[in-house]
Amino acid sequence: MTPRRLSAFEALGRGLANLRGNLGLVATVMGGSLLVVAVALAALGPLVDLAGLSVADVFGKPDPERVAAAVANLDLRALLSGGLGAALLLFLAGLTVASLVQCWFQAGLLGVLGAGDAQAPPGPRRPALAFRTFSPRFFAAEASRLFGRLLAYYALLLGFGMVWMLLVAALVLVAALAGARWGGGAALALGCGGAIPVVFAFAALALAATFGQGDLPRAEGTAAAAVRMGLAVLGRRFGACLGIYALMIAAAVAIAVFQGGASFAVRLAWGPGSA
Repeated sequence: MTPRRLSAFEALGRGLANLRGNLGLVATVMGGSLLVVAVALAALGPLVDLAGLSVADVFGKPDPERVAAAVANLDLRALLSGGLGAALLLFLAGLTVASLVQCWFQAGLLGVLGAGDAQAPPGPRRPALAFRTFSPRFFAAEASRLFGRLLAYYALLLGFGMVWMLLVAALVLVAALAGARWGGGAALALGCGGAIPVVFAFAALALAATFGQGDLPRAEGTAAAAVRMGLAVLGRRFGACLGIYALMIAAAVAIAVFQGGASFAVRLAWGPGSA
């Protein structure tokens, strides 16, 4: 008997049960995110130092007087001859390493969740215990197995993204030429009319990229097959995909609102001097 299709709520509930069954995965991925941030900040440090600032001035609460003094005393000639090229190369190298680390942890995440979903019986409302597959050794093995496949997947998506950017550039150019020849009305009509399919293509690419990753953990899976699967799922279940994405965005907004409200309440409890 073929299992029935899940609704957006049922699919999201199954995913949350998978995540609850592998709570150790959450801590591991959070640790990986902190490592990625640390690598990126370490790579940014020399570049910021050349400007007479610190990483805290860029991402934290800067000292206005110190920033103003650094800007006023900035010597562009000394900056260009003071290892700016080396600092930029170090920064780019750090970003590359951080991206690879992020990709490795993402590959492990996909592998563990994919194994958990395959292990649990099909259908909604399955207990979290049925999805439990996480262990540090299994995570590392899945990350190593899927790392190259996920890199290839991102490379394909980057190619699609570049094509989309070319379409945007072509649309802007055509609208500008039409405006120069036939007036602003023609430019507005071409721009607005062309923006509809371009925006839809971007939304479809984003959705397909999200759902195509689920096909990567298959033993015989490939990056190209995952892209095709993402597009196929989007074509067959566009409403469900859109619903899941909307639920994910709503959950992220709810978490952000809760965190902001909690922070505001703490500041009120501590008094005006706590800020």
